[in-house]
Amino acid sequence: MTNVVCYRGHNYPIWDVSFAPQGFYFATASHDRTARLWSCDHIYALRIFAGHLSDVNCVRFHPNAKYVVTGSCDKTVRLWDVQRGSCVRVFTGHTGSVDTVAISPDGRIMASAGEDQTVNVWDLGSGRRMESLTGHTGSVYSLAFSQEGTLLLSGSADETVRAWDIKRTSTASDHPIIAQRQSEQEQSKATDPDAMDVDSDGKSAGNIAGSPGKDKADTATNGDSKKRDAAGIWKSKRVAESDALLKTWRTKSTPVYNVTMTKRNLGIAIGAFTL
Repeated sequence: MTNVVCYRGHNYPIWDVSFAPQGFYFATASHDRTARLWSCDHIYALRIFAGHLSDVNCVRFHPNAKYVVTGSCDKTVRLWDVQRGSCVRVFTGHTGSVDTVAISPDGRIMASAGEDQTVNVWDLGSGRRMESLTGHTGSVYSLAFSQEGTLLLSGSADETVRAWDIKRTSTASDHPIIAQRQSEQEQSKATDPDAMDVDSDGKSAGNIAGSPGKDKADTATNGDSKKRDAAGIWKSKRVAESDALLKTWRTKSTPVYNVTMTKRNLGIAIGAFTL
């Protein structure tokens, strides 16, 4: 394999590259706090998208190729007009670096995630945050929409791939994956005497009985068996899971760095070690 052409313009390392749907244009994200637009027949950038206050970690084209979305260490996501090179919308709400973004095939919904372990779902038209999806216990590295835009996959440092229902309906409980998840939750409660119901605010729905002395005695007696739940997750790291969570797939022992969905809606996950 030989180098065909070298594109120059960034002054620091490049963290991400994304091609437009048509394939002739591509965009890059860099440590120099900018994203840039390129065409395959020009070695210098056509547009410079400047405005982020820190590294630009990720970049994605809108399906209509008229806009570009970027995520940054400054905890924001920005929507840029390709023709004018200007920022048309800023999405705020993350509490950590934004490491990945994804846009639904119909171009109406955008998802972003990163170090704060939360997947935020946005309406691109209004700029409104539709929902914050919680459940991951590590940084989220990658996001991917299904072809219909109703399913979102996320890959994380917590060694899991999770599927989220983006457009839930009143009949969502009839979905086979949701039914299976509800059954697994009931079984987990039945087999784990320490499991507690958690409400939407993350607070325990029940009272904790017993004295400190009794708790210490139980811990000494049962050891590490009480520190993990039925799925092997440390109880101290468990967080309230959003209702939109459909399914969780756990790897053997590797962070999931990239997820993608094929045209037939088959999910593919990539990790550093054996999945």
